[in-house]
Amino acid sequence: MNWNIEVGTTFTNKDIDAKALREHMKREYKPVYSGYDNTEYGLIAERYLMEKCGYTDDTDDYKDVFSPDGKSVEVKTFSSYREADEYKQNVLHNYTKSVDGRTSLWERKVMWNKDVSDYVIFFERTGRIERGSDYTIAYVCDEMFEWDSEINRYKSVYKR
Repeated sequence: MNWNIEVGTTFTNKDIDAKALREHMKREYKPVYSGYDNTEYGLIAERYLMEKCGYTDDTDDYKDVFSPDGKSVEVKTFSSYREADEYKQNVLHNYTKSVDGRTSLWERKVMWNKDVSDYVIFFERTGRIERGSDYTIAYVCDEMFEWDSEINRYKSVYKR
């Protein structure tokens, strides 16, 4: 797998093309699925991967990007105030629709047999969107996971 980004890599929302981000938001935002700001937080990281790391957009519904070597990659961001390891495990394995109202990647992949990426990149972000002001959100590539089909779980392959 060619990740073409290293854990610890940092960037801000100002490192990407703002117009391209707005256009991407028009295509991706789904009001019932996620909040506007949450969609934007994720798309900032996706745009960085596309503009600076050779990734391409996966235009299928609920998909994120393709790595430079064509592998589907899920992109997740989280605020620096969260308990990072707990949040990542919830997103990867622990959330269940019936209990949490949202699903983990594991539930979609294993229980629902959906086409879910075998690769996941998590970015920690600091700062928040402040509409009408000149805001900066800093991102750091935090951890990368790969699906292990022998144990039916995502395992960490790179962590800062």
